[in-house]
Amino acid sequence: MPSPPNPLIHPNLQIPPSQTLLLLIDIQRAFQTSPSTFAASPSSADSISTKIPRLLSLFRSLRSSSSGNSNGTDTPTPLDKPGGALIIHIAHHSPHPRSPLHPSHPAAGVEFSDFARPEQGETVVVKHVNSAFIGTGLEGLIRGLGVRRLVVAGLTTGHCVGTTVRMASNLGVVGRGGYGAPGGCGRGEEGEGGEKEQEMLGQIILVEDACATGELRERGVGRVIADPALAHKMQVETLRGEFCDVLTVEEVVALLERDAKGF
Repeated sequence: MPSPPNPLIHPNLQIPPSQTLLLLIDIQRAFQTSPSTFAASPSSADSISTKIPRLLSLFRSLRSSSSGNSNGTDTPTPLDKPGGALIIHIAHHSPHPRSPLHPSHPAAGVEFSDFARPEQGETVVVKHVNSAFIGTGLEGLIRGLGVRRLVVAGLTTGHCVGTTVRMASNLGVVGRGGYGAPGGCGRGEEGEGGEKEQEMLGQIILVEDACATGELRERGVGRVIADPALAHKMQVETLRGEFCDVLTVEEVVALLERDAKGF
């Protein structure tokens, strides 16, 4: 399947903030405090701690004032008025008692990192496996909110982030014919469909510099196959084009600010 065009150079695909959702995956303390859970390169760790707040700042600025609380449920708090971007935080709660991500662990690794804590009006969904769609109400939430652009970031690229992106694509949750679903990559051929066709199209974006992963080791042997930076790049390239578009934080900022001006 050919890679979809970069949306920044295709102005016909414009999606309002009210149909745009930021999905932040597993940005939790265990990934900072437990080397056995996650060992990113220093540059990757620094990137996450600065890029995630940048995304949150963008989406919060686009979001209308909202009411409610982030109490760990997967029921979204309704917005006071249309036009605001949406935010969902995914938290992993391991079923294994010894895991740093088990709720009973004394290090409280399930807590969100300080730089990614949910604010009032933002939804929290708890998962127990790699995919944020398994055993949760996430798919129904996304469909019910009428989301057409799903922006994904978090930890780790090769595990929960990549698995969730693939499932979002295969499920076609962001409009007719999402990535990997019947009908192609969520885009018609140029010149087809007109305005009504454009209104049905969806987009999944992986924010490559707001994700990270640890080194890749050969299981059972322990030999390092790829350092964290290379492992991250390898995982991103398995997703690019077939399952999602891949953009940087600043490209996402430019794209959303452009689209917000049109609505």
